[in-house]
Amino acid sequence: MTEASVNTRVDAEVQGGVTEAEGPQMLSWDSKARRWVVVYIPLIVFLFVLLFPFYWMAITTFKPDSELLDFKNNNPFWVASPTLANINKLLFETDYGHWLVTTMFVAVGSTFLSILASVLAAYAIQRLRFKA
Repeated sequence: MTEASVNTRVDAEVQGGVTEAEGPQMLSWDSKARRWVVVYIPLIVFLFVLLFPFYWMAITTFKPDSELLDFKNNNPFWVASPTLANINKLLFETDYGHWLVTTMFVAVGSTFLSILASVLAAYAIQRLRFKA
């Protein structure tokens, strides 16, 4: 230790003050409380925000139209009388299969073109010498 730091510590102890080494220890929380505030509570909020749309899609899939349209008499977060009519309508009364195939074709095609362009650009960056 240098003489200046020893003098500072002695002055702090004489005046009843707190040295730098003791300061952070006085401000620390209990480890469980700090862990809850810093890790668990933000994680729970994040998971709720992330998973709520999936919950909403699942409950609206099984709700009859009367429950979906009448919020005064029905709880919007719970299904009172589940039904498979919405799934039946989606699969057998619409062109859902065609829409799904078209979406997959566009997704696979755009992914393939993106990877092809990236590989060609990476080859050019690796082999050619640029001034920069």
